[in-house]
Amino acid sequence: MQDSVAQEYYIPDPNLTQQGIAQAKAIRNQSVSLVLSSPMNRTIQTAQLAYPAARVIVSPLLREACSDNPCDRMRRRCEIKIDHPNVEMTEWPDEEQSAAESQEQVRQRSSDALRWICSFDVEEIHVVSHAGCLEYLIPGVPFFRNSEVRSFEAVQSGDTINMRPLGPSGVRARY
Repeated sequence: MQDSVAQEYYIPDPNLTQQGIAQAKAIRNQSVSLVLSSPMNRTIQTAQLAYPAARVIVSPLLREACSDNPCDRMRRRCEIKIDHPNVEMTEWPDEEQSAAESQEQVRQRSSDALRWICSFDVEEIHVVSHAGCLEYLIPGVPFFRNSEVRSFEAVQSGDTINMRPLGPSGVRARY
């Protein structure tokens, strides 16, 4: 799933817009037990609204591909924890993200994210992230829209992990 961000790209780590809140509530699912989320405000808020009964774990591996836009820059871990005390957080350096990432950096981070996702011994995991991350995490699939739910299966062959869509393009719901 992807987030809904205001058009004011100059706002650092913005909250969900009213439209984003409505989209997250429209896909509410009480049966999901594990959600992995980007540490951006809008994705954590989406995870908590869409999956209110789930355990939410936040990792910078799922953050937006950092551009020069302030809305794409991750805040310090301690600030995120103050704003979202009910989520679990993986460990990462407590510093702001200040520089844009290269495509190779995003590609490597997405590969690390996929391995991390597959390390959980559960049947179903929901990931709340951003189109800029998801296009590297799941290459070859059409662009993700805001609050879109798609289903994939992780297929491992040796050291390589690929995501295979379940159903036509993996699309389950669009809002």
